[in-house]
Amino acid sequence: MKLLTCIMLCLTSITTLAQTTSDTLLIVFYNTENLFHPDNDPEKNDDEFTPDGSRHWTYERFRTKCERVAEVFTKVDTCNKPALMGVCEIENRLALDGVLCYGRLGSKGYDIVHYESPDQRGIDVALFYDTTRVEILDSRPVNVSEPERNFYTRDLLYAQVRYTPSDDTLNIIVCHWPSKLGGAERSNGNRMRAANVTRQLCDSIRNTNADASIVIMGDFNDNADSEPITKGLGADKEGTDLINLSGDTKLSSYKYRGRWNTIDHIIVSESMCRNARPVYTIGNLPFLLEDDDRYPGQKPLRTFVGLKYNNGYSDHLPAMIKIPVTNKEKE
Repeated sequence: MKLLTCIMLCLTSITTLAQTTSDTLLIVFYNTENLFHPDNDPEKNDDEFTPDGSRHWTYERFRTKCERVAEVFTKVDTCNKPALMGVCEIENRLALDGVLCYGRLGSKGYDIVHYESPDQRGIDVALFYDTTRVEILDSRPVNVSEPERNFYTRDLLYAQVRYTPSDDTLNIIVCHWPSKLGGAERSNGNRMRAANVTRQLCDSIRNTNADASIVIMGDFNDNADSEPITKGLGADKEGTDLINLSGDTKLSSYKYRGRWNTIDHIIVSESMCRNARPVYTIGNLPFLLEDDDRYPGQKPLRTFVGLKYNNGYSDHLPAMIKIPVTNKEKE
């Protein structure tokens, strides 16, 4: 019955496409929870994620992890293939290539945009894109670190893309703002630094095109009403030039000490909400969850619980938006 329902929904979508000459652009963000390659990199603090390290990160476990990440992207929406997929907590290009190879995303038409960051743990952000629908026009890393005060963190990833069938342009920013390690108040300045850099990047995009379409996605390590998001970045659920689509929902992506939080945000420029507001949701697929043995309800089925291998997916759930797209060829 469920399969029949899905088929009917997909057929309905196809019929709607023919009638409205529109399509849906699915954009996903996922914190993969420490997708490290097992090779030891002497330039990075990755010793625990090696075969001889404290987590016994073998090539077999790495392969399973890559298959898990790919499974999330292929099953996050039964009727839509993601066009763009931002990720964080990945170590390097080798780790990403594992998702393409072992997870077989490469055979499904995906490629990667990635740059090495100066983060002390050696983790980066990256962007998977569907080469059959998306063309990369420009991309670059944007520095957030401040070496003068010995502060090193993940770069932002900027990519300008053109996508079909509309042939429109999107400006994508993938980020992973600094954590609350050491306490929320003490670390707040680090997230404000990331917020200010993200805001400056948005302003520079708008200096070229005031109505530019901008999508900012990432793990912000802060809730929607936090100072870095509302004041530093200037994003809110309404009334600002950056609209936090995750700011007016009770959907949550991360559970900490029994409490669900929304720290994985997708924020868009106001220009993208004028005709039809993109829809934000969380991919709380059953296989991504397990019973919480300490607090009520369920929790994400993560890869590790402490140092114990849990053979799961991630400590986060994927966030995503659907953007209505006009097919100019059928207008």
